Amino acid sequence: MATNLDASAAVGTVYSAPMTIYDSLGASHVVLFTYTKTATNTWDYSVSIPAADVNGKVDPTVLQSGTLTFDGTGKLTTPSADITGIPITGFADGANDQTFNWKLFDANGGGFLTQLASPSGTSSTQQDGSGSGTLVKFDIGSDGTITGAFSNGKTAILGQLATATFANNQACCAPATTDSPKPSLPARQWSVAPEQAAAARWPVARSSSPTSISPRNLRR
Repeated sequence: MATNLDASAAVGTVYSAPMTIYDSLGASHVVLFTYTKTATNTWDYSVSIPAADVNGKVDPTVLQSGTLTFDGTGKLTTPSADITGIPITGFADGANDQTFNWKLFDANGGGFLTQLASPSGTSSTQQDGSGSGTLVKFDIGSDGTITGAFSNGKTAILGQLATATFANNQACCAPATTDSPKPSLPARQWSVAPEQAAAARWPVARSSSPTSISPRNLRR
């Protein structure tokens, strides 16, 4: 979440920005980040969620709160690291309790949260969760890996096809006899060794319709 807080704002000014997150069942929840200016270069913050989402007694239910301080160039000085382990417990839909992290700095130490003399605003938000999705299509890579694409925009490895070739296709068979007709084998044989779709923090709904794979679609 890239946010600027107006350095010229009066004490008592409040600015809020929402962000959508997802629980273990794939349901979405709107978390609100609220900033209140308390002094020069100083803001209090709170992270909250609607009480109805977590059976809370106070609406909104505050998940985390604290103080932000900036230096004379608008750089965040406190806290000096990302805020981690913000807890959400008691989801009304029965989802598992979870925690999430608020990333305040990039890999080079640059701040996503600044205080400059321009209107308060959030220019971008990013989070790594997603809602539930169904399998839309799958692709088979050159190495036989089967990758599924889901309606929620996510992808996952579903399995892998193993291929085999023989220098002499007939050498793998017992000779034909007068009592037993000579069996006929295809030039290639394929076997599917499906793997469990990779476990992720998003739920995947299984398709109720069967999926068939034709040998002509497989790489020889």
